[in-house]
Amino acid sequence: MKWRVDRLRAPFSFSASIGRAAWQPRWIDAALILCGAALILRWGLIGDPLAGYDEQFYLLVGQRWLDGALPYVDIWDRKPPGLFALYAAAAALGSGGVLAYQLLATGVAAATALIIAAIVARHEARSVGIACGLLYLLYLTPLRGDVGQAPVFYNALIAAAALAVFAAWPRLETQRGHALAVAAMLACGAALTIKTTVIFESAAFGIALLIGSRRAGLGWPAIARRAGLFMAIGATPFLLFAAWFAAHGALDAFWFANARSAMLRRHDWAWADAIQLGFLLASLAPLALLGMLGWRHRSVSQRAEQELMLGWLAAAAIGVVSVGIYHEHYALPMLVPLAIVAAPFIARGPLRLSLLALIAAAPLYAALVEAPRQGAHDRADWQAIAAAIPARVRHECMFVFAGPPILYQATDACLVSRFAFPDHLASAGEAGALGIDPSAELHRVLAARPAVIVTDDDPYALMRSAAATARVDAVLARDYRLRARIRTRFFEHDRTLLIWVHNG
Repeated sequence: MKWRVDRLRAPFSFSASIGRAAWQPRWIDAALILCGAALILRWGLIGDPLAGYDEQFYLLVGQRWLDGALPYVDIWDRKPPGLFALYAAAAALGSGGVLAYQLLATGVAAATALIIAAIVARHEARSVGIACGLLYLLYLTPLRGDVGQAPVFYNALIAAAALAVFAAWPRLETQRGHALAVAAMLACGAALTIKTTVIFESAAFGIALLIGSRRAGLGWPAIARRAGLFMAIGATPFLLFAAWFAAHGALDAFWFANARSAMLRRHDWAWADAIQLGFLLASLAPLALLGMLGWRHRSVSQRAEQELMLGWLAAAAIGVVSVGIYHEHYALPMLVPLAIVAAPFIARGPLRLSLLALIAAAPLYAALVEAPRQGAHDRADWQAIAAAIPARVRHECMFVFAGPPILYQATDACLVSRFAFPDHLASAGEAGALGIDPSAELHRVLAARPAVIVTDDDPYALMRSAAATARVDAVLARDYRLRARIRTRFFEHDRTLLIWVHNG
């Protein structure tokens, strides 16, 4: 089917005037609805220090960056610096940063839902757009996006880029269309500083804009110039961070962590991966069903735009499988296009709303019943955990071999290694991806005799290095005494946290 740019024109003014329409009274009402929904759905875990897992470490990196430590040099991870900058901003607000980053994530989730509503309202009623935004907020919970995972933040930028692409598409031959296309690429570039897998969605948008430019009548030389400009604009935010680290003498460390490390990580497929993939697909299935029904019911006037949506969804799916590990939160980027594609089905009347209510039931229960219950348990467990860690960890350090990274942040413990994320020295798959010999680093850490070592009895730690575990266990048996054994839940399942104190 030959695409016609006039098919993508719509009476809705949000895409035609992105900044001004957001302040129209009806969209203020929509913003209040979605902000309220986001707060209610995420309230059970707001203020919970044990909520999430990766987020706890991001907060630690952000706080230590504020304190003068240099990411990738003094404290290591492979996530891009934009994510740590967000968490540093939250930490700067004080009070440990937990409440701040969780409220920040809640606000960003609500903003993403509002952009989804705006995209949908280009062809459907505003109420349908709000319903799609609510769907997005609901399905953050089963996909572990109810705290502060990276996609919660970059989904907003990708959704904003999509809105700019849709606004630009009918007028790519004009100066305004070109400006909107550049804005889309800039949003993609900003998202790239939060998670590098965004490269697939960014490329999909860029290619779509180039195809649209060609079909709008631009010649090949102009297309080539646009392609170069789009790539330059998209790379600019990342290059600015690279320049900052280069100015601090850390370009090599920055490049290794952000570009090379992920390719060096080893992951052997195991039955646990099949189980994780099953959980991911099951969590995504209801929204995927709505998306397929929406695709089936799309109108003729929407087909060209829905094909752009299909490309976006395919790119997001490629980003998911490219990681090679299938935790539920890796599927979060797919929520935005799925929620939008579902719109034509949701718009078809009251009978469709019954299926929508059925699909929303499980996430609602998880958000409004299970999450508050878990949050209450976590707060009680946290009191016991905090009481078991002596204050001397501030000067004599702590080593969390296995356990919640928030322990470093909450106790202000000094780090005995720059590899403070538990999985880095404990995981067999990380052995070749750290840029150092993890066995030698673990030997150095244990020889330093940190005041406290934290381990757990996690029965699912299949990727944990047996040699590393045996070495830690031997040192604990010889030089440490068990101070506390606390049954708690973090990172998706229950486990017993073991807090060991040095005999000296």
